[in-house]
Formats: sequence, structure tokens, C-alpha cells
Amino acid sequence: MARDSAQGRPATHGPLLSKASASDEIKLRQKIKDGSRLMPGYKHTLKDGQIDQVIAFMKTIEQPLTRLAVARAGE
Repeated sequence: MARDSAQGRPATHGPLLSKASASDEIKLRQKIKDGSRLMPGYKHTLKDGQIDQVIAFMKTIEQPLTRLAVARAGE
């Protein structure tokens, strides 16, 4: 797995997801809409209700996720 040398953690396609990063909903909502250096913006893709669902999900994550596992057919 590639490493993000500046932070010494596995490289991801966006910021680490966790309950701690969901504490400031206003900033988080803006980051989801506008994106950042590590993540594209979703203001043209997600509706406000969908962004609410993303924030609600993030509040359930105890430890930061570095990647999401997706089960593929046949695995």
C-alpha cells in the first residue's frame, strides 16, 4: 500500500473518516461540497439530504478508516 510520507500513514483518496473528523458539521459539510487537495467536491453530485447521511455515517465510526472494503462477486 502506498504511504503518505508527509503524515506517515497509508495514502488515501481523501481525509481520514471518523467520529472526530465529524465534530464540526459546518466545516465538514463545506469540505464535502467543495472538496480539498485530497478529495473532490460533491456539490454537483450529492443533495443536502445525502450529505446529511454521509455526516451521520461518519459519526458512527470510532476509529479512523483508511479505506473502505467492498466485497466483490466471487470473493
